[in-house]
Amino acid sequence: MARRTWSSIAGAMPPEIKVKGTVLSGLIRAADAHVPGETRDGLLRTVNGELHNIIETKSIGPTVWYPVAWHREILGYLVGELGAERLGDVVRRSTRDNVGTVHRALMRMFSPATLMGRTALIFGAFFGGRCETKERGPGITDISWSGCHGFDKNCWVAQRTTVEELVAMSGARQIHSKLLAGGRDYDAEMSVEITWQVTA
Repeated sequence: MARRTWSSIAGAMPPEIKVKGTVLSGLIRAADAHVPGETRDGLLRTVNGELHNIIETKSIGPTVWYPVAWHREILGYLVGELGAERLGDVVRRSTRDNVGTVHRALMRMFSPATLMGRTALIFGAFFGGRCETKERGPGITDISWSGCHGFDKNCWVAQRTTVEELVAMSGARQIHSKLLAGGRDYDAEMSVEITWQVTA
């Protein structure tokens, strides 16, 4: 049986979604791959074509839509280079950096539940898929993503980590996410349960 790869299933799946350049550049900065060193050298050795060129020339446009395959490639390299555990640290740092100081202060004014209600808008600003939220009670919300063609497991892990960090930035503690469905390689959807507590 032939091994399943992204290229082997490309013709049998809907077109892959796009991702904003700010997501790509945020990951690169958070991993310190934007400055000379082993991480940057390894990334440039790993990626090819146009992605290689825009990383090398530092010309990623923050508001430009790029193939989500580039997101996969960067995350895949970071997992291979740093390990799955460190990927979470990189994604959290990237999330904080992308939000910015001013927005970070505003987020502290939102309750975690209010922020969860805005998750779909936040996701839609950076990715071409869809996102929905459903509040199930105090400190618990279900989040579902769909139409995310081109996502792999690393992309999904990055989404869960991003949501956890956003909730943390709103002042919540003891944050946990539980996978309910999807979230695997080649899945275009994922559902998770997010729980948290608010400190006084």
